[in-house]
Amino acid sequence: MKLLSRITAAAFLVSLLSVRPANAAHRLLITDVLDAKEVELGASLGYAHNSYDRNYTYSSSVTDSLGISSSSTQSFPAKGTGNFVTSGLWLAVGIGGGLQLNASVPYAFEGNRKEDLAYPLYEVRYSKRDGWGDFEFGVKYGLYGNARNSLAVVTGLDVKFETASTRNYGTGTTEVSPFIAASDTVNSKFREYAEYRAIISNHGDNDSHIISIGSEYTFNPTFTVNPGASVSFRTASRTWTAYESFNLNLAAYLQVYRNFYLIPNTHVGINTSTKAKDGNSSIEDLTFYGAGLALYYLYD
Repeated sequence: MKLLSRITAAAFLVSLLSVRPANAAHRLLITDVLDAKEVELGASLGYAHNSYDRNYTYSSSVTDSLGISSSSTQSFPAKGTGNFVTSGLWLAVGIGGGLQLNASVPYAFEGNRKEDLAYPLYEVRYSKRDGWGDFEFGVKYGLYGNARNSLAVVTGLDVKFETASTRNYGTGTTEVSPFIAASDTVNSKFREYAEYRAIISNHGDNDSHIISIGSEYTFNPTFTVNPGASVSFRTASRTWTAYESFNLNLAAYLQVYRNFYLIPNTHVGINTSTKAKDGNSSIEDLTFYGAGLALYYLYD
């Protein structure tokens, strides 16, 4: 299965280079909408790491010979880490009339979590997942303007289906994600944007409300940078309390040939603390970072 996945990814990358080249252009800003018959192809590879402190709490009660009960609570600290090597394939097609369709699927080459419990347990807990993730399909629609030269507003809806097993890289949930975004072309080199996105999950998983801001600055036709920041408000799930996540990210668009780009990217962030609803554990001081490289081609 892993060999087949790698062959599929390699064939996809070859297809990026074999299509007819066009004039230099990309549609990478959130408010960009493909024109009719335009097609985007992309592939990515990335590494992500997180670390956190976890406290396990155990309560016990004892009744003595006189029938008197007493209880005690013990805490066991743990250090947790996660490491993930993931890839993704995506496709977008312009339908015309300001409408665009998107599809994507991720693949995890490696995804593992480890928790080292300190005194008095001295235990290591380890979990691992890899393989295909859930398929996602979406639609984007331009409500106002043209992001390439003016103020623009777009809206859309993405749906992630439960197509992969949680033993692989599936999340075990279906997620419905409506969004609205706006951008302004300040001049020929500089665009700025803002986006609100909700992610609504089933099976009692937490929902997210994400606010993102960023900009796109073109130094020259072959080099563009895209810094951004976001805050995600995660609602309580069936097992964990609500928390917030703060993220900074940076990407660069490096033109290789005509409409073919390399996109190195990196991100860093922190989460606020959260507690298990059964009262048995909490997670604090979670930090995360990652870096990756994407290939992008616009066929027009």
